[in-house]
Amino acid sequence: NAVPSVVSSYELRAIVSHHGLRADSGHYTCLERGSEGWVKYDDARVTPQGIDAELFLFHAAYILFYHKRQ
Repeated sequence: NAVPSVVSSYELRAIVSHHGLRADSGHYTCLERGSEGWVKYDDARVTPQGIDAELFLFHAAYILFYHKRQ
């Protein structure tokens, strides 16, 4: 019996980025996709970002968070 394949779709929701040479030093920031678009969290600063913000920080991506679409 063949098992039917299930295709799931995921949406990128957040990116934790590391800026530095080693994981135990440097600086971490986060981009989160909210209902109004991307928002950057950098210590006490919270700032809206452009539509392609994820492309800007992908080179420093440390952790990616995805949400499974229904």
